[in-house]
Amino acid sequence: MGIARVLKALVAGGLLNVDELAVWVVVGAALAFGAAMIIEAMIEAIAEQRWADEAADRDELTEVYNAERLRTDLAQLASDRAQWRAISTAIVCIDPRHVVHSDVLVAVAATIRQRRRGGDQIYRTGQYFVVLMPDSTEQQVAAVCDEIQRDIAAGSQGWPVDVTIGIATGPRRSVHEMLQEAVRAAAPTTVAPAAVNRADAAV
Repeated sequence: MGIARVLKALVAGGLLNVDELAVWVVVGAALAFGAAMIIEAMIEAIAEQRWADEAADRDELTEVYNAERLRTDLAQLASDRAQWRAISTAIVCIDPRHVVHSDVLVAVAATIRQRRRGGDQIYRTGQYFVVLMPDSTEQQVAAVCDEIQRDIAAGSQGWPVDVTIGIATGPRRSVHEMLQEAVRAAAPTTVAPAAVNRADAAV
């Protein structure tokens, strides 16, 4: 039985007069309002916590995922063989001979973000960007990377920069092997980014 019906029955039975009814209506409204405020505060607190968790995983400059999130995600991939065998990796390497300013990193990250497919994840570690691409064929990965490289070349008049992109697709024996193959293809004469090496150690 609803509250309104209970109050109506009490008034009809003479157990509650009209003045008392008015008081109970006000009290009920206040309680309902208070409950609504509490619920709203709880929703806001949950949203703020989720935002804080997400911000902790982001590179502050480019707003893509950071090296720590890359390490975490690679460790999870390594524990799920079926999942990592269906994933491809692209590593975008900014030529280390360049002095890379923050606006260049932001521009390169934005270009990658515009060309990624739904579900692809982007991470930054120094002058490297790592893109994890689930459920992708070699042709799909190559097409995306060609678009990224072309867009960077076309838009780099104000911030001249060269990039190389290495990819690794198809089944591999391990996440380590997949990453190292992409690194060698992207920058065969340079040392792999520290975050990738730390991720290798974790997997």
